[in-house]
Amino acid sequence: MGGALLAEGIEELDELNALLELDVHLGQGFLLGLPSFGWSEVTAAPGRLIADKNRAERRVVSLAVHLPTIQDADVFVTRTGVVSGLALVVADGDARGLWVRDSVVSPHGCLRPLFCIPITSTVRFALCRAMERPAETRLDPLACTDQTGEVVAGVTVDALMKALVSQGLPEAHGATPEL
Repeated sequence: MGGALLAEGIEELDELNALLELDVHLGQGFLLGLPSFGWSEVTAAPGRLIADKNRAERRVVSLAVHLPTIQDADVFVTRTGVVSGLALVVADGDARGLWVRDSVVSPHGCLRPLFCIPITSTVRFALCRAMERPAETRLDPLACTDQTGEVVAGVTVDALMKALVSQGLPEAHGATPEL
Protein backbone atom coordinates (compact mmCIF):
# COMPACT_ATOMS: atom_id res chain seq x y z
CA MET A 1 0.00 0.00 0.00
CA GLY A 2 3.01 2.31 0.35
CA GLY A 3 1.90 3.67 3.72
CA ALA A 4 4.03 4.76 6.62
CA LEU A 5 3.48 4.07 10.29
CA LEU A 6 3.01 6.99 12.70
CA ALA A 7 3.49 6.24 16.40
CA GLU A 8 1.47 8.33 18.84
CA GLY A 9 1.82 8.87 22.56
CA ILE A 10 5.63 8.74 22.75
CA GLU A 11 6.46 9.84 26.29
CA GLU A 12 9.67 8.00 27.25
CA LEU A 13 13.12 7.73 25.64
CA ASP A 14 12.86 3.93 25.79
CA GLU A 15 9.65 4.09 23.72
CA LEU A 16 11.31 6.34 21.13
CA ASN A 17 14.37 4.10 20.94
CA ALA A 18 12.21 0.98 20.46
CA LEU A 19 10.26 2.67 17.67
CA LEU A 20 13.44 3.78 15.90
CA GLU A 21 14.79 0.21 16.15
CA LEU A 22 11.57 -0.96 14.46
CA ASP A 23 12.17 1.58 11.65
CA VAL A 24 9.20 3.73 12.69
CA HIS A 25 10.42 7.24 11.89
CA LEU A 26 7.20 9.23 12.29
CA GLY A 27 5.87 10.00 15.73
CA GLN A 28 4.24 12.37 18.13
CA GLY A 29 3.96 12.66 21.86
CA PHE A 30 4.93 14.81 24.82
CA LEU A 31 8.54 13.55 24.66
CA LEU A 32 8.90 15.07 21.18
CA GLY A 33 7.05 18.33 21.80
CA LEU A 34 3.92 19.92 23.17
CA PRO A 35 0.83 20.13 20.94
CA SER A 36 1.02 23.17 18.65
CA PHE A 37 0.37 24.34 15.11
CA GLY A 38 3.12 23.27 12.71
CA TRP A 39 6.32 21.60 13.83
CA SER A 40 7.49 22.05 17.39
CA GLU A 41 11.13 21.92 18.48
CA VAL A 42 12.26 18.50 19.68
CA THR A 43 13.88 18.66 23.10
CA ALA A 44 17.57 17.83 23.62
CA ALA A 45 17.55 14.16 24.73
CA PRO A 46 15.13 12.83 22.09
CA GLY A 47 16.78 15.06 19.49
CA ARG A 48 20.19 13.50 20.17
CA LEU A 49 18.73 9.98 20.04
CA ILE A 50 17.05 10.67 16.69
CA ALA A 51 20.18 12.34 15.28
CA ASP A 52 22.38 9.42 16.40
CA LYS A 53 20.01 6.91 14.80
CA ASN A 54 19.88 8.92 11.55
CA ARG A 55 23.68 9.06 11.37
CA ALA A 56 23.86 5.34 12.02
CA GLU A 57 21.65 4.50 9.05
CA ARG A 58 22.30 5.70 5.54
CA ARG A 59 19.29 7.21 3.84
CA VAL A 60 18.00 6.45 0.34
CA VAL A 61 18.30 10.14 -0.55
CA SER A 62 22.09 9.72 -0.69
CA LEU A 63 21.74 6.96 -3.33
CA ALA A 64 18.82 8.22 -5.41
CA VAL A 65 19.29 9.45 -8.99
CA HIS A 66 17.34 12.07 -10.90
CA LEU A 67 14.59 10.60 -13.11
CA PRO A 68 14.13 12.20 -16.50
CA THR A 69 10.49 12.17 -17.62
CA ILE A 70 9.30 10.26 -20.68
CA GLN A 71 5.80 10.61 -22.11
CA ASP A 72 3.89 7.30 -22.26
CA ALA A 73 3.90 7.25 -26.08
CA ASP A 74 7.72 7.41 -26.14
CA VAL A 75 8.35 4.34 -23.95
CA PHE A 76 9.12 1.96 -26.77
CA VAL A 77 11.46 4.42 -28.50
CA THR A 78 15.20 4.09 -27.97
CA ARG A 79 16.27 6.12 -24.90
CA THR A 80 19.96 6.83 -25.52
CA GLY A 81 19.78 10.11 -23.57
CA VAL A 82 18.84 8.41 -20.30
CA VAL A 83 22.21 8.25 -18.59
CA SER A 84 21.18 6.45 -15.39
CA GLY A 85 19.15 3.80 -17.19
CA LEU A 86 16.00 4.95 -15.36
CA ALA A 87 13.24 7.31 -16.38
CA LEU A 88 9.79 8.18 -15.02
CA VAL A 89 7.01 7.37 -17.49
CA VAL A 90 4.06 9.76 -17.37
CA ALA A 91 0.74 9.88 -19.20
CA ASP A 92 -1.75 12.71 -18.85
CA GLY A 93 0.40 14.20 -16.08
CA ASP A 94 0.30 11.03 -13.91
CA ALA A 95 3.26 8.79 -13.12
CA ARG A 96 2.65 5.40 -14.74
CA GLY A 97 5.85 3.44 -14.21
CA LEU A 98 9.61 3.34 -14.52
CA TRP A 99 11.41 2.81 -17.80
CA VAL A 100 14.48 0.65 -17.15
CA ARG A 101 17.31 0.15 -19.65
CA ASP A 102 17.87 -3.54 -20.45
CA SER A 103 21.62 -3.35 -19.97
CA VAL A 104 24.49 -0.93 -19.77
CA VAL A 105 25.38 -1.47 -23.44
CA SER A 106 21.85 -1.49 -24.86
CA PRO A 107 19.70 1.65 -25.20
CA HIS A 108 16.53 -0.46 -25.23
CA GLY A 109 14.43 -0.90 -22.13
CA CYS A 110 11.11 -1.93 -20.67
CA LEU A 111 8.33 -0.42 -18.60
CA ARG A 112 8.19 -1.63 -15.00
CA PRO A 113 5.48 -1.03 -12.37
CA LEU A 114 5.81 2.03 -10.16
CA PHE A 115 6.67 1.13 -6.55
CA CYS A 116 7.21 4.14 -4.31
CA ILE A 117 9.07 4.72 -1.06
CA PRO A 118 9.76 8.00 0.78
CA ILE A 119 13.15 9.41 -0.26
CA THR A 120 13.94 9.83 3.45
CA SER A 121 13.67 6.05 4.05
CA THR A 122 16.60 4.13 5.46
CA VAL A 123 18.42 1.70 3.20
CA ARG A 124 17.21 -1.16 5.38
CA PHE A 125 13.56 -0.07 5.13
CA ALA A 126 13.82 0.34 1.34
CA LEU A 127 15.31 -3.13 0.89
CA CYS A 128 12.68 -4.70 3.13
CA ARG A 129 9.93 -3.04 1.05
CA ALA A 130 11.58 -4.21 -2.20
CA MET A 131 11.78 -7.80 -0.96
CA GLU A 132 8.07 -7.76 -0.03
CA ARG A 133 7.17 -7.47 -3.72
CA PRO A 134 6.33 -10.47 -5.93
CA ALA A 135 9.40 -12.35 -7.20
CA GLU A 136 9.03 -11.04 -10.76
CA THR A 137 9.30 -7.38 -9.63
CA ARG A 138 11.47 -7.78 -6.52
CA LEU A 139 14.65 -6.46 -8.14
CA ASP A 140 13.01 -3.60 -10.05
CA PRO A 141 14.12 -0.07 -9.15
CA LEU A 142 12.13 1.92 -6.59
CA ALA A 143 10.62 5.34 -7.19
CA CYS A 144 11.39 7.85 -4.43
CA THR A 145 8.76 10.36 -3.33
CA ASP A 146 9.02 13.64 -1.45
CA GLN A 147 6.79 14.62 1.49
CA THR A 148 3.96 15.53 -0.94
CA GLY A 149 4.00 12.08 -2.56
CA GLU A 150 5.48 13.33 -5.84
CA VAL A 151 8.04 11.06 -7.50
CA VAL A 152 11.34 12.96 -7.40
CA ALA A 153 14.05 10.31 -7.92
CA GLY A 154 14.77 6.62 -8.32
CA VAL A 155 17.05 4.06 -6.71
CA THR A 156 18.10 0.59 -7.79
CA VAL A 157 18.06 -2.46 -5.53
CA ASP A 158 21.70 -2.95 -6.56
CA ALA A 159 22.64 0.48 -5.13
CA LEU A 160 20.73 -0.28 -1.92
CA MET A 161 22.49 -3.64 -1.50
CA LYS A 162 25.93 -2.11 -2.10
CA ALA A 163 25.17 0.58 0.50
CA LEU A 164 24.02 -2.01 3.03
CA VAL A 165 27.14 -4.11 2.50
CA SER A 166 29.39 -1.04 2.81
CA GLN A 167 27.73 -0.25 6.16
CA GLY A 168 28.59 -3.71 7.40
CA LEU A 169 26.06 -6.42 7.94
CA PRO A 170 25.09 -7.07 11.56
CA GLU A 171 25.66 -10.54 12.94
CA ALA A 172 22.43 -12.50 13.26
CA HIS A 173 21.86 -13.01 17.01
CA GLY A 174 25.61 -13.05 17.63
CA ALA A 175 26.16 -16.08 15.41
CA THR A 176 29.21 -16.30 13.15
CA PRO A 177 28.15 -16.49 9.50
CA GLU A 178 28.96 -19.77 7.75
CA LEU A 179 31.28 -19.61 4.73
